[in-house]
This record gives sequence, structure tokens and C-alpha cells, in this order.
Amino acid sequence: MRKISFLLAVSISVLIIFCSNTNSKSFSKNFNKNNLVADTSIEQIVIGTQTWSRKNLDVITFRNGDTIPYAENNEQWKSYVQAHEPAWCYYEDKSKNKYYNGKLYNGWTVTDPRGLAPKGWHIPSSDEWSTLIDYLGGEEIAGAKMKSKERFNGTNSSGFSALPIGTRYENGEYFHVCAYWSADIQGLNFEPGGVPFFLGCVIHPSLGSIYFDIYDINHGLSIRCLKD
Repeated sequence: MRKISFLLAVSISVLIIFCSNTNSKSFSKNFNKNNLVADTSIEQIVIGTQTWSRKNLDVITFRNGDTIPYAENNEQWKSYVQAHEPAWCYYEDKSKNKYYNGKLYNGWTVTDPRGLAPKGWHIPSSDEWSTLIDYLGGEEIAGAKMKSKERFNGTNSSGFSALPIGTRYENGEYFHVCAYWSADIQGLNFEPGGVPFFLGCVIHPSLGSIYFDIYDINHGLSIRCLKD
């Protein structure tokens, strides 16, 4: 009887060790060290012919593992954009906003050659945003289908789950509008030493519409990723 109990205990120990090693190998295989998250952890939604991330980008490193600077206040934000350097922040400088807002990134982060989107994903172009909008019925009604029900008073029939996130200006001030970066530079603004500007995709805060607006590279916007 003692012999059987001993053999049973040994068998259980071996099984526990095997499972532990298997889980560890599985985790190592799926872990994307360049983005500090597992690729499989990215929640995604298929809308038409496109696969979108369901949440806003929330990484603190570039694809090569380099850290993206964190701007904790207005002065830091201004210093990074004046130096033409990448940076991210929390909306209103409040870390509690990360739980539903993700992070705001300046345009220097978007254009950085080290790459911002996780492996297998990219920041959508304005044409790819247009593909999404057209599939959802056009600019007048697509926004309502993309807005979350709980915080944004939309139908969320697309599953995009957009939230009223906010943006940040060059001077560090915030503006309460839901806007996402597109990846393509449209030109240079007319200020001395003009900086690049992009078309940002904006969901109207109170109506069901969605539209494009101009944001220069020093603004802070949210990012949704599109699968390659």
C-alpha cells in the first residue's frame, strides 16, 4: 500500500513538472518581447475585409524594444515635440485613464522607423480608414456604429468599441474628441519650419458621424492597429 502511494505521488509530481514546462514553452513561443505583450493577447474584430484591434494601442516600446518616452505633464510634452522626439501620455495626465483610453502618442512616434505597431499589425492609412467607413455606410452614420454603448452613446454594431478618449495639442492642453492617427503624411503645415501633418480620423462626440481632420505631428492622438 505504501509502495502504491509513493508511486502515485511520484507520478503526480512528474505530471505537474511536465505541465509547467509545457505552459512555459507555450508562453515563450507566443511572447513578443519587442512589444511586451503576447501577439495572441490582442483583441481583434473582423469588420468587412479588415481585422482591427478592438482596443487602443497601449505599448511603451517600439518594435525593436527601445522605450518610448513618457510625458508626465505639459512641460514634458512640449519639450518632446519641440525636440521632434517621440512621446506618449495618458489623457489628462491621469494614469487611471489607461484602463479604457489606452495611450495618446505624438506623431513623431507614428513616423519613427523603429516601428510602433506590434508584429503582424500596422497603423492604418487614411485609405484603409475610408474602407472601414464605407463598409459601415459612410461618414454620416459609421461613427454611431463604431461608438461604444456604455460611455459613448453609440450602437457599437460593428464591434469597434470606440470610446470618448480625447486628444492633446502641441502646447500640452487636452481637447475632448475621439481621434485616431492615420499613417500617411499629407504635407507640411504653413508655420516657419513647417512640420508634417496627417489626416486624423475623428468620431463626432454627439452625432453619429465620422470624418477626417488635419493634425500636425506634434498632436497626441489614439491609435488603432490593423492586421497585416
